[in-house]
Amino acid sequence: MSGALPRFDNLVVLLVETQITTVEAVKQCLKGTGAIVMRVASLQTAGERLSFIAPDIVITNLQLCEENGFILLKQVRAYERSLNRTQIPMIAIADYSDVEGEIALAAGFQAYIRTPIAANSLYATLRRFI
Repeated sequence: MSGALPRFDNLVVLLVETQITTVEAVKQCLKGTGAIVMRVASLQTAGERLSFIAPDIVITNLQLCEENGFILLKQVRAYERSLNRTQIPMIAIADYSDVEGEIALAAGFQAYIRTPIAANSLYATLRRFI
C-alpha cells in the first residue's frame, strides 16, 4: 500500500480471534491508524468485555475452536437490546471462502473480510462504518 495510513482515531475495535497470525495481521494493519484494538480469544471474554466497554466495531472469526462467531453475533445483539443501544457493526472473518462470508451476511453480520487479512480490504471495510 502506498501513501499515508488512513486515520481511525479512537475507533475501538473488539477483535475476537484465536489464530495468532490473524491477530497479528489485524494489529499490524491498524498500527499507526489511531484505532484501539482490544483482542480476546473466547466468547466468554468477549461477553465480559462488553459489560464494561462499548466497542465501535466487533471483528470476529467465524471459527473459534469450540465456539463460533454466530453465537457471538447473538450475544452482541442481546447486549444491544438490553441497553437499548444502537447496533454495533459486526465484521466476520471468513477463513475458507466467500460462501462462508455470504452465510455470515445472511445471518446478520454487516460485512466480512477474508484471510489472509489484506490492509486495503480491512481499511475499506472499516470506513463503511465510521
